[in-house]
Amino acid sequence: VYAKVTKHDWVKPDGEFGRKIHWHIPAVEAFPGIREAYLAKIAAPMDLGQVATRLQRRGYEAPAAFAADVALVFDNAVTYNQAAKSAPQPPGEVDLAVKIYDVAAHLADWSRHLALECLVDVPDDLKAAGAPKRGDYICAITPPDLRVAREKDRLDARRAERAAADAD
Repeated sequence: VYAKVTKHDWVKPDGEFGRKIHWHIPAVEAFPGIREAYLAKIAAPMDLGQVATRLQRRGYEAPAAFAADVALVFDNAVTYNQAAKSAPQPPGEVDLAVKIYDVAAHLADWSRHLALECLVDVPDDLKAAGAPKRGDYICAITPPDLRVAREKDRLDARRAERAAADAD
């Protein structure tokens, strides 16, 4: 999920908005002029760099905590830029804060949907086998290449069954 989020064109550092918004560093570092106002509005600052560090240190007890931190990055941007979104805009112009609001709102929703699709707790049988450790999670979606291989195997098995039935 983290890889998918960070590869999104609006998030990656060289992407359309990623190079303007800097999701991977604290907002108060990316935009030093907003420090006091930001910290007054945002109770729990979060950025994707902090999420990456916590992931690398196996600091998440459960997938839900990881997903919540990813969404918090974008929720904080929505909260901070809410006033700009509500303010009247000159015709034909869109303020950067309004763009950040819109992009962040989309990314917050998208990251939550992605987490719902992909993140599940590690099954007990795998935990018992000792494979995953604390903070691990698995993806519930089968990667496309594996899905294609499984479908090919199913088709081959059906063909073999038909051939055997025809031979009888």
